[in-house]
Amino acid sequence: MNCSNESEKALASARRFIGYRPRSIKEVRESLKEKGFSTVVVEEIISSLIEEGLLDDEAFAKMWIEERSNHKNLGKTRVKSELRSKGVASEIIESLMETGYTEEEEITRAGSLLNKKFRNRLNEIDTEKQVSFLSRNGFSYSIAKKAIDSLK
Repeated sequence: MNCSNESEKALASARRFIGYRPRSIKEVRESLKEKGFSTVVVEEIISSLIEEGLLDDEAFAKMWIEERSNHKNLGKTRVKSELRSKGVASEIIESLMETGYTEEEEITRAGSLLNKKFRNRLNEIDTEKQVSFLSRNGFSYSIAKKAIDSLK
């Protein structure tokens, strides 16, 4: 495969991949490498997509935080972990998390998640089970406890 043809195929593949939903740079890089494109071509395509504004880890992280915290009601720890696994730089994660999560919002999200999961059975479910559930969804013990207390 000549380099120009390989580049065109890689670019088309990357555009299709980011067409489904926004992606991090790491996700696009891994996708292209899994499809067998050379490292040189992959890096060329990544650079091209960044220049075009189609790949931006900060914009991706903002979208991810919005989606996972507001629509899925996930906690700060879980969202941070997901972003790290997607290759977003720690500096970007920390700067966006400072502005996106207040304690009151976390307590509200945790309460909403508890209500969604346990519905009308909240008083029947052991507090330890509720804390464990919230912990798995990225909430600290103190936030979980405050959310549980606020619902009683």
